[in-house]
Amino acid sequence: MATEQGWNGERRPGAEPGAPEPGGPPGEPMGGLRAKARERMEQRREELAARAEAVRRRLEEQAARLEERGGAARRAGPMLRRAADTLGKGGEYLRTHRSTDEIRRDVEERVRAHIRSLAGSHFDPKVVEAFLALEPEALAPVPAGR
Repeated sequence: MATEQGWNGERRPGAEPGAPEPGGPPGEPMGGLRAKARERMEQRREELAARAEAVRRRLEEQAARLEERGGAARRAGPMLRRAADTLGKGGEYLRTHRSTDEIRRDVEERVRAHIRSLAGSHFDPKVVEAFLALEPEALAPVPAGR
């Protein structure tokens, strides 16, 4: 059995380099598994949002207890509150976006807007223009072995 390099750079036993990963249709490595994962994510999104909210509440309670203690523990309270706020926003985001495809489009739009905002200060404006003109498929990661 041959070995190939995994996503983390380590060598792992597996199929010949370039062969489709298990679970994917011919020509699309991991395609079948990705479809199953997307479907499962759609099913569990509300459950995940509810869990995020429960953890957010526990973090808020813990932050309040730490702030009451005083001393070094008191300083940890605001950090826990920030973490709780982030979880709350994540749960709300999951509830308000209908699908993983919608989330993916939203993230893509935000990234493009951020890159556009850096034109002239961090990036050459002509490079930004050329980058943003690329189709999203051109920016997608290339599967190993292709």
